[in-house]
Amino acid sequence: MRHGNLRYGCAAGALLVLVGAGGAQAQTAPAAAPSADAVGDIVVTARKRSERLRDVPATVNVYSSETLEQLGATNIEDTVGVTPGLAVTGNGLSPGRDFRQLVIRGVGANSQLEPSTATFIDGVYSPGLSFDSELLDVERVEVLKGPQGTLFGRNTEGGAVNIVLRRPSDEVRAKVGVLYDNFETYQTDLGVSGPLVAGKLFGSAALSLRQSDYFVTQNGAAVLNENPFWPGRDLEQEYNAADTDVEAADGQREVNARGALRWTPDETWDINLSAHYGAFEGVDQAPGPLESTGGYVVDGDQAFKNTSKNYGAALNVEKTLSDLTLNIIAGYEYGESSSPYDFDGTAYRVGNYHDYDRVQESTSLEVRLQSDYAGPLQWLAGLYAFHDKQDNNRWYNFSNMDDPAGAAPQSSYDGLWNQQIVSLERDGVAAFGQLTYAVTPRLEATVGARVSWEKVDVSALERFEFAANGVIGYTPSTVYGWPDFFTPTTNDADWENFSPQASLRYTLSPELTVYGSVARGFKAGSFQVAPVQPSDVVPIEPETTTNYEIGLKGGLFDNSVAFNLAIYHTDIKDQQLQAGVIRGAFTATTINNASSSKVDGAELDARWQVTDRLTLSGNVAYTRGRFEDYTIAPGGGVLVNKAGDPFPYVPELTYFLAAEYRHPVSSGELVFNANLRHVDDTTVGSGATSGDPVHPLPGYDRVDAFVAWETGSWTAKLFAQNLFDEYIILSRWKSFQVQPNAAFWHNRVDAPRRVGVSLTYRY
Repeated sequence: MRHGNLRYGCAAGALLVLVGAGGAQAQTAPAAAPSADAVGDIVVTARKRSERLRDVPATVNVYSSETLEQLGATNIEDTVGVTPGLAVTGNGLSPGRDFRQLVIRGVGANSQLEPSTATFIDGVYSPGLSFDSELLDVERVEVLKGPQGTLFGRNTEGGAVNIVLRRPSDEVRAKVGVLYDNFETYQTDLGVSGPLVAGKLFGSAALSLRQSDYFVTQNGAAVLNENPFWPGRDLEQEYNAADTDVEAADGQREVNARGALRWTPDETWDINLSAHYGAFEGVDQAPGPLESTGGYVVDGDQAFKNTSKNYGAALNVEKTLSDLTLNIIAGYEYGESSSPYDFDGTAYRVGNYHDYDRVQESTSLEVRLQSDYAGPLQWLAGLYAFHDKQDNNRWYNFSNMDDPAGAAPQSSYDGLWNQQIVSLERDGVAAFGQLTYAVTPRLEATVGARVSWEKVDVSALERFEFAANGVIGYTPSTVYGWPDFFTPTTNDADWENFSPQASLRYTLSPELTVYGSVARGFKAGSFQVAPVQPSDVVPIEPETTTNYEIGLKGGLFDNSVAFNLAIYHTDIKDQQLQAGVIRGAFTATTINNASSSKVDGAELDARWQVTDRLTLSGNVAYTRGRFEDYTIAPGGGVLVNKAGDPFPYVPELTYFLAAEYRHPVSSGELVFNANLRHVDDTTVGSGATSGDPVHPLPGYDRVDAFVAWETGSWTAKLFAQNLFDEYIILSRWKSFQVQPNAAFWHNRVDAPRRVGVSLTYRY
């Protein structure tokens, strides 16, 4: 565990003292009353009905659109270090921007399959490729901790991110915003909402355009060299022509759009249709600056434009019956990503090309009926069905993996071309229900469960040729059991699950509640997305969690202080983990199951409205994940015992401190805001092979600040992120088999000091 830098502690302390003094002097001056956000009376829909946050017997972190804007968070990943217990895991198959997943409380660490923390946009499940979609025209974001299978369903054993969109109404709203920063970033945000037919039909539209020179430089040309081991052959055209689109990268460009229609033909109907589109193209960090050199330059001989796109639609129908409410949610989501890059990231090894293309589609339907009447018993029941399809195409073509300081040849991968083509189709159905009973005016009991069934069909093919390079002789994929270069291996498997949950909530006072809960989570099994031989195309077992939690939440001192405290223990069975294995001449990344693991942790977040003008807030999270029974068999009779080892990608300690002071001026208010986030050291890698060792991932401290002038409908802001210009490493990835083997770790880095200005008009 790394201790925080003394400089940041002094800076944070000085900030609080100075702002506190200013607040004390201003206590008698007139100011607006504290918002509901400040005193804790936040209304959420974490249990599929509107209720105060303090009445929900679970840990939920809530961010309003205003808070997200203050944090500079454009997607949920930007809240890492701010949201207690939230982390992001990497993927051993690619370091690209679309190959990461959210981790909550250690659940979901180090997996390349389905996520353990799912994202829902307007009630619709979002595929892993688009979990970090732009937070455009949102009302709030709810981060729910612990298994959420009963009400949210699949892939929520760690938790769920519930993105609630702003509904159009009779209120006319408009927004125009522009932003510029020191990386030559230009961003424009536009939005409008209001009635189309008074009282009946409403609409909204939002658009965000962004262009940036970016802070990472990628050297190299957008060219594919002929592999010298296969003279006269254009391997990309032979086998990967459909997915080889070689273009030069020049900065970054993004466009995101969202539109919505709302129809209320009478007071019993509320029909909402929303759609979104997002596209990215430009420089990515893959494979990232070398750990040995640091900095913000990928100094390769090749550099390519990366692209991604996602779009989708959601239909939400709500019908109020006499004492019931019927909800129907239908959704479609599509995501695609192309991530070509120079595999070794150096200029002196020429022609090592890697590309990973993925497409995901998801269609879902949920029907839910729930009580809507006064009384001690409230209930909810529903059905859910979905169909997902995922296509993976991983391609690499290596010309020179040797260390120039040594005598070649050194690597069996010299001259290797390889393609892995895997398609997964997943179908599932579920039934769920929940009962809540007020035993007394102060005691509430809730029980619920979900029964689910999922089936996966897989089609997998790996085709390759090792060249005769002095280390290995000519070896085609048929030697590994594949019948030829074109015939895939198919398989299927299905799983059933019953996931119950129960909670008790006791109201100590109108402002304080205490609760205890137990819930089981489930993530269905799957198949390898990077098999080396046909015998790898076998089912991976499902992963299950059981979470025990007690908590205290509410308000103190006339609700000037709002807080949430939770202590939890999570048992994980058959945890799905990626690890390096040996398959003949291959060092491969595969998924296996850890028999048992556990996480123990605690979280505290609080917000103190010191005066009408001064607000202090913060949180701290302790997350201790350990393998209890986990042995990796990488091959050759070797067994690697991981019992007692910590989870990769999961920092034990994170904390966040923030202060905001509002000072009235003749033409509005000046807003001073600063915050510090701390993320502890952790590790990456499984330690199963020399190509996949356990490697340190350093922690970091980051300070952000802004000064804003708010007057009427206008807001002008000067902001700085990473104020002290720290070199922040977010994750690490290893170029396997590049020689010398231990040297090729690459950093994925956060931006250096970012300074910018923005101007926003709201109506």
